Amino acid sequence: MKFLQKWKDACITTNVQYSANPIRDPNHKWFVSTDEFPADVYPNYLSGCVYLSTSPAIAAILAHTHEIDGFYMDDVLFTGILAERANVTLSDQRAHFVWATSFDLKSAFCEDGVPTAFSMWGAEVPEDFEEHYGRLKERNCNGNFWKIFSLF
Repeated sequence: MKFLQKWKDACITTNVQYSANPIRDPNHKWFVSTDEFPADVYPNYLSGCVYLSTSPAIAAILAHTHEIDGFYMDDVLFTGILAERANVTLSDQRAHFVWATSFDLKSAFCEDGVPTAFSMWGAEVPEDFEEHYGRLKERNCNGNFWKIFSLF
């Protein structure tokens, strides 16, 4: 893909979560105490079922793992806290990592006449995978990829 040529040596991509706050409600599934994470805002981090990463990014993040005690919010830990310490670039490419119900056959991104969805999640039963694959195959690219992509 053409946009991958622009990546820096240490880069990870998927959906970037910007300025997210830790959830402090002890009854919530994603509760994080101030002992575990004292700041009011997480560093920007990635979330999603798939990441694309350069090898230097992984090596840089792993080189800093000894600096942090265990933290169960793995997305925040590896792609936020440790990536920030390792000076890894986060690239927000959310249009390519899509939730199945939000994948629009008319406006999906394309390059060279091919849909560029790298990952589609939201399948709950095996038949969903077949449906999602069919939706990707039916996609008619309309040439709007670069116009839309330039907004990011």
